[in-house]
Order: sequence, then structure tokens, then C-alpha cells
Amino acid sequence: MEIILSFVEANIVWFMAGVLALLILFCILLVMNLVKFKKLRRRYEAFMQGQDGKALEYVLADCAEKVNLNQDEVQNLKRYVAGTVERKVNNSLYKSKMLRYNAFEGMGGDLSFVWVLLDDGNNGYILNNIHNREGGYMYAKIVKEGNCEQRLSPEEEQVLRDVVAQRL
Repeated sequence: MEIILSFVEANIVWFMAGVLALLILFCILLVMNLVKFKKLRRRYEAFMQGQDGKALEYVLADCAEKVNLNQDEVQNLKRYVAGTVERKVNNSLYKSKMLRYNAFEGMGGDLSFVWVLLDDGNNGYILNNIHNREGGYMYAKIVKEGNCEQRLSPEEEQVLRDVVAQRL
């Protein structure tokens, strides 16, 4: 024990210097924490303006009200888009088929064609292009509910049956 006491007495200056360095380090850390705490306190007070955080309560209530209004608007938009898209899709000519054929023997190729375009209710058009040596002729026939009032060629009948049978 005497050895330890004599060692401490001989090096007391170094021990005191070490304690002083630790004290200075702790003081610097304390000042840094106080500065951070002050900034945090200012932010907290700005966030909690008013008595007992009443301003925060009003802000949250206002946000909840805006969310509800936005949800109502989103639902209205969904209904509008769904109705508009459904109407446009049902009225669009998306069922279709084309058949190329040789209208006249010896013409060299399937240059004539029948093209049927129908909507969801099987209403639409039959387009028939007949190609011969002098040129081509295009005929359009109206289809209502899968039937056509004009007389149809075998190619037109075949393509119309195929398109009416399509399920999408």
C-alpha cells in the first residue's frame, strides 16, 4: 500500500492534469448537449403552440377532415372513370377479324378482304374490298345485334359468325 501512496504522491501532478482534462472534456460535451437541447426545445414549442398542445389538436383535426374530403373526391372520380370507361369500351369496335381471299380466279393473290368490326352488343360494320384488274371496290354494310339486312357473301358470313362468337 505504501508503494501505491508513494507512486501517487510522486505523480500527483499528472493525475490532476488527467482529471482536469476529463473535466474539460465533460464540460465541452455538456455545452454541446445544452445547445442541442435548446434547438430541440424551440422546435417542440413551435410544434406545440398554444395551451396544452391545442394547436396540434386542431392541425390533426384539419388533416383528418382533408383526408376525408380527398377520399370522397377519389370515390367520385373512380365512379366517373368507371362509368366513362365502361361506356366507351362498350361502344368501341374492339371485336374484329379480317379475312383475305381471292375474289376472282387467276388474279394472282388474295388481294380482296372482308373486315368485320363490332362492339360489345355486336353492332358495327362489315367492310368488303373486292380487287379486280381494273381496280378495287369497297363496300360497307351495317351490322345490328349480329345481323345484317343486306345480302352477305360466303366470306362475309363466315367472318361475321366468327366475330359474333368472340368472347373477350
